[in-house]
Amino acid sequence: FFFHPPPANPDAQESRGLGDVYKRQLVDMPNFSVNLEAVQSNIVYIGVGNGLFIFAIEELAKHGIDILDTDDSTIRAVFHLHITDEDLEKAIEVFAQIR
Repeated sequence: FFFHPPPANPDAQESRGLGDVYKRQLVDMPNFSVNLEAVQSNIVYIGVGNGLFIFAIEELAKHGIDILDTDDSTIRAVFHLHITDEDLEKAIEVFAQIR
């Protein structure tokens, strides 16, 4: 799912928003990890269990969330201008459902 902050918000802050939401729901998403210190732009790298990346990408795609893989244990989300707070919350809900 490609995310992009509104023009008034810095890219890194919005990307950290995804990480902060993830951090609040850590118990609900045991298959994913985010290094908040590494978020420096509108790109968030999300660690997934080894080999889980294909399943995660397919499950997210079923909900209209387009995520790219970078390797077999990492997926990447990028914030784009058209993504709303509601879109972000929906994405987090879908992530939480992936087991």
